[in-house]
Amino acid sequence: MAQPSEVVDLVVALFLAPIIISGLRGLSSPARGLIVAFVCCLLVALTATIAEGFVLYDVFNTLEHAMYAAAGLIAAAIMIVAWRSPGAWRE
Repeated sequence: MAQPSEVVDLVVALFLAPIIISGLRGLSSPARGLIVAFVCCLLVALTATIAEGFVLYDVFNTLEHAMYAAAGLIAAAIMIVAWRSPGAWRE
């Protein structure tokens, strides 16, 4: 069964995802595609978190954790791309 906090997390993510993705139009960073992939991974992970309480627990639990891991790797890649891009702040 899904916990109320998990449902709230998914609702907030579904509300913010289009705002984040539409805000990328003005961004000229090479990390734009990675940011979209990051948001998609989080949406899939949050959806799998709720779905695992109803059907195919093992499948959705594995999918959830795989998507969180992928989102973490993508977040690291975003930071590397942002750091190496021209105009990045450095000391």
